[in-house]
Amino acid sequence: MWYKNLTKGFIDTSEPKKKSLEKKMPLLQDVFIRLNKMIDIGYITIIYFIMGVVFAGIITNFQTTFDSKEYDKKPLINIIFTFIIIIWIDGVLIYIARNLIEFIPYPFDNVFGFDHKRVKELGATTAFTFVLLYYQPNLTNMTIYLKNRMDNTFDGRPFIEEIKLLNKPAITPTIMDDDKINKKKKEQEEKKKHEQEQEQE
Repeated sequence: MWYKNLTKGFIDTSEPKKKSLEKKMPLLQDVFIRLNKMIDIGYITIIYFIMGVVFAGIITNFQTTFDSKEYDKKPLINIIFTFIIIIWIDGVLIYIARNLIEFIPYPFDNVFGFDHKRVKELGATTAFTFVLLYYQPNLTNMTIYLKNRMDNTFDGRPFIEEIKLLNKPAITPTIMDDDKINKKKKEQEEKKKHEQEQEQE
C-alpha cells in the first residue's frame, strides 16, 4: 500500500503476528524434565570419567616407565615425534569415546518427555579429555622433560646450533625436579653476576 512508505520508521503497518497454536508445557512436567536432565548430565560425566581412566590405563600399559636418563640418550627430534604421536592417539580416543557413549542407553530416557539424545553434554568430552590426560603419568613426565630439555638445548645458543642439536642426545643431564632446576638457574645467575663484577673491576 502507498501509505506504508509514508509511515515507515515510526508506525508499524505490518500484519499482526499469528498466535502460536503450540500448547505450553505444564509446569510440573517442565520441572521433572529439568531434574531428569541434571541426572543425565551426572550420568554422562561418570561414564566419561570411567572411560577416561580405562583408556588412560590401556595406553600406559603399552608404554615403558618413563626414565629421563634413557631419554637423554635419544635425539630431541625423536622425542618430540613420540610426544606428537601420543597426543594424536589421545585425539583419536576422544573421538571414539564421543561416538561410543551415544550407544550407551540412559535408563530414564523418554520419561516425562525427556530426550537423552538432545543433551549437549553427550557430545562434550571435557571430563573424558581431562581424565585421559591426567591419568597418563608418562605423558605428564614427558611434557616436563621436553620443556626442561628444550631449555637446556636452546637457551643462549645460535639458531644454527639449535637445529644441529635437535638430532643429537642431550648435552647435559635433564633435571626433572623443579626445586633442582630453580637451584641450578639461581647458581647460573649468581655465576654470571660474579663474572660481570670481575669484568667491571
